[in-house]
Order: sequence, then C-alpha cells, then structure tokens
Amino acid sequence: WFETKLLSLVGDEAQAERLHRAHAVENALRSALSEREFEVVYQPQIDMESGNFLGAEALIRWHSAKLGLVPPDEFIPLAESNGSIVALGRFVLEEACRAATGWRADATVSINVSPIQLGTRGFARLVDQTLKSHGLTAQRLVVELTETAMVENRETCLDELSALRAMGVQ
Repeated sequence: WFETKLLSLVGDEAQAERLHRAHAVENALRSALSEREFEVVYQPQIDMESGNFLGAEALIRWHSAKLGLVPPDEFIPLAESNGSIVALGRFVLEEACRAATGWRADATVSINVSPIQLGTRGFARLVDQTLKSHGLTAQRLVVELTETAMVENRETCLDELSALRAMGVQ
C-alpha cells in the first residue's frame, strides 16, 4: 500500500523508490544504536617514509538487521535531520577513545564531527570527559570538521572549537 500511495504522489517510480528507501532507513535508524548495529572501523594513518603507525581515522559503519550494509552517505544525512547524529557521534567518540588506549602512546585518533554535534553546547565538555575516562591526552584526538560545520549556530560552534583547542585537541 505504501509504495502504491507514494508512487501516486510523486509520479516517478525511481523517485518513489528513493523515498521508500529513505523512509525504511530512517525507521531502521531509530533502533539501530540500541540494537548495537553500528561499529567503528579504523583507517590507519602511516608515515610513508618510516612505515610507522601514526594513528587512525574512526569511521562508523552500519550493518542493519533489516537492510544490510547501509552506507554512511545514506544514513548520516538522515541522522542529522532527525537528531540521532548526536548519539551516533557520542558512540563514535567513546569507541574511538577506547580503541586508542591500546595503540602507541603517541598515536592519534581522528573523528569526524557533524555540524549538529559541534553546535551543541557542552560538546567540548563531553570530549574532555571521554578523554579523561579513557586516560587519553587531548593531543591524541583529532577532530575533523566539514566546511559547512559552522553555517548554523556559528557562535556556539566557535565557542566549542575554542574550548577544544584550549584543551589541546587538534
């Protein structure tokens, strides 16, 4: 019924299929974190001259029980639009710090931060608490931002960035 109604509204089968998929992903996303369907994988960063491990970038992956592997470019925008990106970001931060405790003492861990997270008051405090709970120095964390990260909530974003920099986060 849903597919038929959707097709009658949009009039284009491909568009109806995209909307149906987005609806299914959004519905599955609501319970995915509590169902432990997300995992963090790490892309190593290696010094090309010495071959030494410098650190890694933490990347989130979603293995949905209903939909299979859902790519980040499909679920991240939905998570940003429905607000679940804050919980996902907290999960990635926690997992990345936990993993980094087993690496070389000077190795860094990089996380991607959504504009929504950065625009949330208390983000820097969350980072500080998470680092301390895992015994990591702030210098071991690299926060990667997109160019659009400060479009909305500019003042809050700048405040949180200043607090992170003052802690020593890169």
